[in-house]
Amino acid sequence: MEEVKLTKKQITYIDDYLKHHQVKYWDIRIELLDHIVTETEVLMTEGLSFDKALEEVHMGFGNSMKMFFNSGVEYGVFVNGDGYLHFIEEKRTSLFKKYKRQRKYEFNLVFGSSEKKLGLVICCFLLFLLTQNISDKLFIGLFAVLAYLPVFSMFFLAIKSFFQYRIKNSINIQTAFTVSILGVGFLNLTLQLGPRGAFDLMNWEQLRLLYFIMAIFQFMFTYFGFIVYQKSLKEYANLHQKLQQL
Repeated sequence: MEEVKLTKKQITYIDDYLKHHQVKYWDIRIELLDHIVTETEVLMTEGLSFDKALEEVHMGFGNSMKMFFNSGVEYGVFVNGDGYLHFIEEKRTSLFKKYKRQRKYEFNLVFGSSEKKLGLVICCFLLFLLTQNISDKLFIGLFAVLAYLPVFSMFFLAIKSFFQYRIKNSINIQTAFTVSILGVGFLNLTLQLGPRGAFDLMNWEQLRLLYFIMAIFQFMFTYFGFIVYQKSLKEYANLHQKLQQL
């Protein structure tokens, strides 16, 4: 039996069908398009028509064939696409875990051994001691800049890449960005524990120590997140450019 290949018009039809079902992320749509085209071609090779083959694939993703009320059409693949919405959420969850693992991997590349972790702790301790004689206001400002530096760099890169690549709606890039900025905001909440905060649970000496620890934590957290985001952006920007050239 001769293998069936979809025409360009049929592939465009499937792409429009995915857009209709709110598959707005272009990187997910490419993944689904490739899968649906392959499965449809297999079913057509086995003897089904294009429409019947697409229906089979459509229902295989958990979509239904609901009735069109008050019309002459009994069913259609454009009626219900709930399966694709579930697929997108599952993909988002999977990517979230993936980028968290990558951030941990990047950290271990630099501070994987016990000796390097100990060295990091010693350096942080020395830095804390060196800043004990500066004013509270300068201390807070200095470590706020340190803690938020990777975040500012991330936003700058995101804006720059948008104008450079014109990438919209990439679930990989969006999820990498979200994972990278998790934890931002805890530093400001720490100030609420101090003498001038909402809770007033600590004196300035205690607050400085906690604030320093949280600033270092946020810097490390977002710095390695920034590396992950940068790599994801580069990968999918290159893919986006190649697709634009097709």
